[in-house]
Amino acid sequence: PPLEAYKPQFLKLFNFFVPVMLRLVKKECKEPVVTKDTELVLSFLKLMNSHLDEFHDEDEAKKVGQADIVKRVDGAFLFCLVWSIGCTTDDVGRAKFNERLREMMSEEGVPKITVPIPDKSTCYDFCWDRSKGKWLGWLETIPTFAIQPGAKFQDILVPTIDTVRYGYVLEVQLRHGYPVLFCGDTGTGKSVMVKEKLMKGMGDGFLSHFMNFSANSKANQTQDIIDSKVDKRRKGVFGPPLGKKLVIFVDDLNMPGKEAYGAQPPIEILRQHLHWGGWWDRKEIEWRQLVDMIYVAAMGLPGGGRTHITCRYTRWYNVILVTPFDDEGMTRIFTTILGWWCTAQLPSVSVTTINAPIVAATLEIFKTVSKELLPSPAKSHYTFNLRDLAKVIQGVMSVDPKVIDGADDVFRVWVHECKRIFQDRLIDNTDQDWFHKMQGECANKHFKKPMDKIMGDGADGNGLLLYGDFILDSKKAEAEYENRKYQPVASMDLATSIIKEFMEDYNQISKSPMELVLFGYVVEHICRLDRVFRQPAGHALLVGVGGSGRQSLTRLAAFISDFAIFSIEITKNYGTEAWFDDLKTVFTKAGSEDKRMVFLFTDSQIVMESQLEDVNNILNTGSVPNLFAADEVMGILDAVSTKARAAGRGLTPTDTFEFFIDQCRKNMHVVLCMSPIGSGLRDRIRQFPSLVNCCTIDWFFPWPAEGLIAVAQQALTTIGLEPKIADSVVDQCMQFQVQAQDLSLRFLTEVNRFNYVTPTSYLELISTFKNLLNVKADEVGQQKRRYEVGLGKLLSCADNVAIMEVELTELQPVLVVKTREVEELIVELDRESADAAVTKEKCAADEAVAKAEADTTNEMKASCEADLAEALPALDAAVSALKSLTKGDITEMKSMKTPPKGVKLVMEGVCVLLEIKPEKIASEDGKGKVNDYWKPSQKLLGESVFMQRLLDYDKENIPPAVIVQIKTYVANPEFMPAVIEKQSKAATGLCKWVRAMEVYDRVAKVVEPKRLMLKKAEEDLSVMMADLKVKQDLLKAVLDKIAQLEANFKDANDNKVSLANQVDMCEKKLIRAGKLISGLGGERTRWTENVKLLGEEFVNVTGDVLISSSFVAYLGVFSSEYRDSYIAQAIQDVRGKGIPGSATVSLEKVLGNAVQIRDWNIAGLPRDSLSTDNAIMMSKSRRWPLMIDPQGQANKYFRNMEKKNKMKIIKLTDADFVRTLENSIQFGTPVLLENVLEELDPTIEPLLLKQTFKQGGVMCMRLGDATIEYSKDFRFYITTKLPNPHYMPETAVKVTLLNFMITQDGLQDQLLGIVVAQERPDLEEEKSALILQGAENKRKLAETEDKILEVLSAEGNILENQEGIQVLKDAKIISNDIEEKQKIAEETEKRIDEARAGYTSTAWKSSILFFAISSLANIEPMYQ
Repeated sequence: PPLEAYKPQFLKLFNFFVPVMLRLVKKECKEPVVTKDTELVLSFLKLMNSHLDEFHDEDEAKKVGQADIVKRVDGAFLFCLVWSIGCTTDDVGRAKFNERLREMMSEEGVPKITVPIPDKSTCYDFCWDRSKGKWLGWLETIPTFAIQPGAKFQDILVPTIDTVRYGYVLEVQLRHGYPVLFCGDTGTGKSVMVKEKLMKGMGDGFLSHFMNFSANSKANQTQDIIDSKVDKRRKGVFGPPLGKKLVIFVDDLNMPGKEAYGAQPPIEILRQHLHWGGWWDRKEIEWRQLVDMIYVAAMGLPGGGRTHITCRYTRWYNVILVTPFDDEGMTRIFTTILGWWCTAQLPSVSVTTINAPIVAATLEIFKTVSKELLPSPAKSHYTFNLRDLAKVIQGVMSVDPKVIDGADDVFRVWVHECKRIFQDRLIDNTDQDWFHKMQGECANKHFKKPMDKIMGDGADGNGLLLYGDFILDSKKAEAEYENRKYQPVASMDLATSIIKEFMEDYNQISKSPMELVLFGYVVEHICRLDRVFRQPAGHALLVGVGGSGRQSLTRLAAFISDFAIFSIEITKNYGTEAWFDDLKTVFTKAGSEDKRMVFLFTDSQIVMESQLEDVNNILNTGSVPNLFAADEVMGILDAVSTKARAAGRGLTPTDTFEFFIDQCRKNMHVVLCMSPIGSGLRDRIRQFPSLVNCCTIDWFFPWPAEGLIAVAQQALTTIGLEPKIADSVVDQCMQFQVQAQDLSLRFLTEVNRFNYVTPTSYLELISTFKNLLNVKADEVGQQKRRYEVGLGKLLSCADNVAIMEVELTELQPVLVVKTREVEELIVELDRESADAAVTKEKCAADEAVAKAEADTTNEMKASCEADLAEALPALDAAVSALKSLTKGDITEMKSMKTPPKGVKLVMEGVCVLLEIKPEKIASEDGKGKVNDYWKPSQKLLGESVFMQRLLDYDKENIPPAVIVQIKTYVANPEFMPAVIEKQSKAATGLCKWVRAMEVYDRVAKVVEPKRLMLKKAEEDLSVMMADLKVKQDLLKAVLDKIAQLEANFKDANDNKVSLANQVDMCEKKLIRAGKLISGLGGERTRWTENVKLLGEEFVNVTGDVLISSSFVAYLGVFSSEYRDSYIAQAIQDVRGKGIPGSATVSLEKVLGNAVQIRDWNIAGLPRDSLSTDNAIMMSKSRRWPLMIDPQGQANKYFRNMEKKNKMKIIKLTDADFVRTLENSIQFGTPVLLENVLEELDPTIEPLLLKQTFKQGGVMCMRLGDATIEYSKDFRFYITTKLPNPHYMPETAVKVTLLNFMITQDGLQDQLLGIVVAQERPDLEEEKSALILQGAENKRKLAETEDKILEVLSAEGNILENQEGIQVLKDAKIISNDIEEKQKIAEETEKRIDEARAGYTSTAWKSSILFFAISSLANIEPMYQ
């Protein structure tokens, strides 16, 4: 009603402007997001309603004057026209809109407008201020902006005209309950602006929740996320807490893929809410009405992975196109931030010198790369946005201010940061060189200095810039991570040595130590990762083929930066629940436990595309929606509430949980490892744009030549090659890698078959060479030595025969003389032995008498000592007690006027022993006199020598009268030390002494007679022993003489026996030598030839093994002609570099074993060279084999070969294949995994990588969820029937790929066997029997020769070894017999082959037919 009078004016304005401007927008302007006319008009009316809301209240409306009402209607109309109809077009369209609007405002017939838009700028640059009734510039509507001291880069948001005007429209519409949709290119600040406004600009009445859509977003997931954010108000009605409004911000709105009928389910569920006010509860099947909720959305422009969305949904929104920042806006943002940092951190450097030039140079580089480096299928990640611009400035501000001495230092950091953000993602040298040149021109233009001067010598002397925080004062940074400083790395050598120290520390604590070779390439990538980990919410996308070191370097860089690494383990049944559990683990560690985490995630771990959906959310928002259940959320809130309150947060549960998410964003860095091979990376970047937008990309190139050389040098320095040859070998290893890459390219071009040569292939080459060189050298050397020793023994036998005959003639007379001497010695020995026996008998009788006497004496001595043992302890105790008395104790006793009875009693005893007379005093009853000892005692105590008299008392000679008298005292119960001790300490010691004297006297009287008897007995015994000693000496002389005679006899007899043995041995040797010479004479010529050949082979072993190692490392997947051309070139290169090697090299000759190969052939291995080489490579490679086997030859061969070992056969489709594998690994049973496709199950990755470890002294392996024992007998074979599989590098580096496709020779041989078996089964049976017999004969021959050589090589003279001579004799008989049989068998085989040759043409034609038909598939795929 208040505006009823102004309705005509409004209608005039509407009819004059709206149709014309609508037609302009639709016909002459470009709308990146298509809208309908009705949508725009509805948006205009909603915005008008928001700007005239004061007129809804009549009381409020009355306060506004009539003139003001006209102004408000006119101003609101123009403003809303611009920001509804005019805001869906791009910058060019907006210029046309502005121009046409101004033309119309000045046309004749235009309705009168009281407040026209000012002319000084475009209509988009002004805001209509309702309260003041006038137009203001957007920046006039906000207070002056200043960055707070200590602010973090990621928290700074500098207001620009764009953020202010879009933020204003957003706020106005949200406060009036209208949804808003922002569209625009990535990096135009849509999300940042919306989040800033929702978090800080809407007040307490609004709650907000952010969610991201991706190509894999689902309707149910979207519904569940929103349902989790609302509470039940009453039955069927849900919403935020009363009095609040919930704003749901949906980012990347147009990312969800379209389903079969063209709809986007996540958008449809949101549309249902907007249209019907709610949706159905899927569990209860009840309608849920959702109230007090408003949607805000943002989306990129349609194209790539982004789609056009239905107008049935966009009609609910005010659609606003966010145009890219203009140069003025971007310059304002970054000069404000960089200027603030320079002022605060670099007081010595002029802000004007560095601020404007750096921002201008960064803008120019950003615009140039955005224009020139456009995305293509191979370069789908060549998309740049303002985040990249911000990362450069953030990187410059990360550097330690202490290392900045002038402007050049800041420029140098800028050069480095631009290379990290823009150059590191470029995929080839052409693009990188272009960028370097362009950056140089830009630096020269803005900094007025050539870039080479800014960069200086760099870390490598060639201008390489490296920055890191792991070096401090040329040492390993030991400081806490937060205190580390981001500084330039002075030299590559220093960085390498520091990283090596860190790697050694890592290996000491890791279950899986890494032996990385550190060279420039490795150091650069570690510095890049270190830089990412420094930045808040810094994430990395590492793009490179499998085996290029992405995961290893990430683990090492995380350790250097003091981060814990987290990576998921894929099991057979790994699904959503396991994935969420892993995510909860890493979020809990990062958020609740405040641990710094690196989440390492590779494309080989993607078992569900929803994983990338969650990773996309982590990169974008730092969280995964609905990851935690309600009870888990409560646990998280409890865990972080204290820290949240300490940080000034956590006033509400929502804010506490946001604090937890912030902690996760701060502490968790995601590192994604992707392969550029195939379309996987391209598709994922299209579906999940955060992989590029939120990550720093680092492209891993193939190792450079200097890196390959450095790796080879470090690995091959310890194997004992001559320096010159070692250098040539290192260079040739590098050459092999390059040639293998070229061969793979040729292979792809000519036959459309893929093969990838990775750094892992190179490491396999070096490892194989190291392992095989020593083994082969030892094997050849040992064989050569055995033949040489055998020849030597044969030659020495002939020479020794004449010497032994002379020796035998000389020994026989000596033997006769020695025999006579022995007989004479026997007679003399008998005579002397009889005399000695008499002397020995007499001496023994005297010894018996002396022993009896000695026993008697010892008994007497023991009796004396036992008696004394009673008296001596008491005496010692008394003496100790006396010595413990002090002068004060004696004085105390002496001064007693009326001493206690016990003291007087003790002193009487002392006086009696010392024979001191008592005084006569009157008795107490007055009748007569009694003896009194106290006064004499006092006098005695006063003597200075009193104590000494007691100690020196002659206890041996106490008069009997004294003893009689003293016994009366000792018998007195009151004369006990325990009683006396209660009256006087001094008296106690004297009491003990008196009693000891009495005891000693009593014992001494008993002991003394015994002592006298003991003394006499000892004297008698001494005389007797002296007499015995004389007799014993006489006996010893006699016995010594006999012993000497016996020794002489033994020596003479030994000489005689030795001579007899020599004569006997000499005679036997002559016989054996004759046998040996006659038996092995025929081997001499053959062994001599073998020694010569082995000598040449030993010299050439280095080159031959090097070429064979390259064969094993690189050529498994190639067919014969490619293998042959590679080996021919390799032989030429090796010999050209001066490495000793053979003129022709074959794997069969260098690494093969004829007997073993024959066994393989019997088991079904085709006899052509390709198959033989495959089998040898399989036996020599460290990795398990994966056979490309479309004809099933390898499968058949494995089944036959391992039949006796009960091999298990599995497929990845088997439900229990993991259980079968576990059992087989434990018990050492071979396993054949057949019919695999181009991807292997991630569960078997630990098995492919042979990730074993020791646990409890036993080798173990973790397979899936189980830890199992690992048997060394276990073998694993894999086959595929795909004729031309494309295995990604990530798979190829884990297995040995072998091309087992049938060859024409192999097929012809097999077909010939089939034809002959059909036509002449007798011949084929005989042929098969002969093959088996021949193999057995050759095996026995080899064993026999080994036996002969082993006996001949034994230590010592072969002629002295009777058993050895017999073994040689038997072996030679067997050898001759086998050779005869073999001759007969070969003649028979020749006859059979001649008969079979008649069928060769049939087999040849059949093989030609097979290959011709097989080739038809190259013309048309249906001819398979």
